[in-house]
Amino acid sequence: MTYRKDIDGLRAIAVLAVILYHLDFTFTPGGFIGVDIFFVISGFLITQTIQKDIQENKFTISHFYVKRIRRIIPALFVTTLVTIFFSLLILPINELTEFALSVVSVATFTSNIFFWKHVDYFSVAAELKPLLHTWSLGIEEQFYILFPIFMWLTKKISHKKIILLILLFLLISFTLSASLLASGYITENFFLPITRFWEIFMGSALALSIKYISHNNKVINNFTAFIGLLLILFPMLVLNQNNIFSGMNGLYSVLGATLIIYTGAQNRTYVSSFLSNKYLQYIGLISFSLYLWHWPIIALSKNIIFGEFSLLIQLSILVLTFVLSAISYQFVEQPFRQNEKLKNFLSIKTGLLALLLLAIISSLIYIVVKINFPEKQISYIEHYCFKTEETLESTYNCSFGAKDSDSIFFLYADSHASTVRPAFEKLALENRWRVIVAEFGGCPPLFDVFRLDNIGSASNCTGEYSKNVEHFLENNKEKIELVFLASRWSLFEKGLIINGRLNAATHFISDKEIKSKDSIDSSKVLQKAIIRTVDKITHKLNIQTILLAPVPVLYGDITKQLELKNVTKEDYKNQRQLVDHIFNSFETNSLVKIMDPIDVFCPTDICRMYDDNNDALYLDDNHLSYEGSLLLYPLLKSTLEKKNWRTMLFQGTQELLSPDFFRSRSE
Repeated sequence: MTYRKDIDGLRAIAVLAVILYHLDFTFTPGGFIGVDIFFVISGFLITQTIQKDIQENKFTISHFYVKRIRRIIPALFVTTLVTIFFSLLILPINELTEFALSVVSVATFTSNIFFWKHVDYFSVAAELKPLLHTWSLGIEEQFYILFPIFMWLTKKISHKKIILLILLFLLISFTLSASLLASGYITENFFLPITRFWEIFMGSALALSIKYISHNNKVINNFTAFIGLLLILFPMLVLNQNNIFSGMNGLYSVLGATLIIYTGAQNRTYVSSFLSNKYLQYIGLISFSLYLWHWPIIALSKNIIFGEFSLLIQLSILVLTFVLSAISYQFVEQPFRQNEKLKNFLSIKTGLLALLLLAIISSLIYIVVKINFPEKQISYIEHYCFKTEETLESTYNCSFGAKDSDSIFFLYADSHASTVRPAFEKLALENRWRVIVAEFGGCPPLFDVFRLDNIGSASNCTGEYSKNVEHFLENNKEKIELVFLASRWSLFEKGLIINGRLNAATHFISDKEIKSKDSIDSSKVLQKAIIRTVDKITHKLNIQTILLAPVPVLYGDITKQLELKNVTKEDYKNQRQLVDHIFNSFETNSLVKIMDPIDVFCPTDICRMYDDNNDALYLDDNHLSYEGSLLLYPLLKSTLEKKNWRTMLFQGTQELLSPDFFRSRSE
């Protein structure tokens, strides 16, 4: 198989795009498409290699796996081991358990599945995960496990039939990808192998069919190669995470890479000559190490440095990445490819033992953290309900407290369900309440609203979940005693502001009348939606409701800075002006109570960030820690124990209900 310098040059473009994007250089807003280019290259080269071995009657699945182990495991093992060491020094305790599990996922080739379950790729929190980038390796490794088996099983089938089968697989994968996107399952589409394999199959199909579609027309080749280059540069320089997963935009980079590889195989084009220069060629040769090293350095740096990286920090990280990658390529990658003793040593058995060692180390970290810091862990509901219609029975796994109780409370929230949950759970267990949780991160607990930014958690905010919640409350209104609404309300008023800059994941909310493009529109939608939702729950369903006013938002992530500017009580009041205005409109609604944490967190003119034991009350800048949540326990208890608010509006009249009203409704 002829060595292709231009493919290494294409690798260089891909890895540089990814690195510059992750370093937040504004001129590469779509740099993450570099991964799509890698997938096409992998499919092309792997298929060519397997096909060549089959034709020479020397292909075995075990030999293929050994070559992949020699290519992947040495550099992956070293970078992961170094990342573990520095993560133990840098990451907060409450993030180490998830990090340890992510190492296990790397060792088992399932990191894409792990991060699908645990994080939104484009969210702010994702920027702090040191091994997030290994999701793409997980997809490639899963392909490497399955594809050689397919090629071995079909080696006696005609060449053209194999091409047709691969094109069929490509079409199925692409159709599933488009279907998930159309249905709003953006995170699933991003991480799942079945919706990503079509990109690798594109390279495979090209590798097998190139001899049937080759020609020697230099003009056509140069024109086609130029179109391919434009198809790569366009999404890299123009698209961003707001629109890359809409419509057919994902096709650009895949088609572009395919055209460049195809034309480079015919004869030398201007594009292939450019990609074959020695500088891009070298970057392409070390691209695997570059990809492995760049993200842990960036993520761990973001765990230390608050705010945007300065140009000096960006360039410093870039230089460090190249230095470590050059060393890794020279002294880790190359020896296991060229040194016969090392090649013989690194078999399937020793490769798996290396991965097992990583899994053991990370498992020990997980166990030690769990044993020594159990009180720091906030328990979350693992089973998310209301993606479909639910019943009381089906919501058992997304309940806490006394799950067999007939006293049923309903906690409807965004990610700030965690803000109140430890306090609520303690009170529920003491009073034998069952609390059902409907928690959708990045989406307010309001009926008939949705987000249009299509970023990260926006996939949870299409209106489908809230409609399912609304139907559940309607169907069980006689059994539910209380609805509790908790949210970072001001987020949906002002948008997600990071370091003074509106984030691409704006969190602006829209309804059927207003399609929000700015904070003014989103504020209008928020006000209408809160009033509409509370009116529905109280006046139409006759269910008592507690609204939790937002907790103070800090001026930075408390786990990332040694010192933070204090939030004053006046600052806190300014943060929630609109929310207070809306909540005050419910003064005449006897079924509504406002739970206001202002005196809990701001007993003086300065709001609290730490408790009396100097434990942080926050996990970041807005989510409460376990200790912070428990501070709300007395306030929550006193709010629920008040007996003068158990009145309701029914058919235009107010009736004072007895203290046994809740119990009578559930019987």
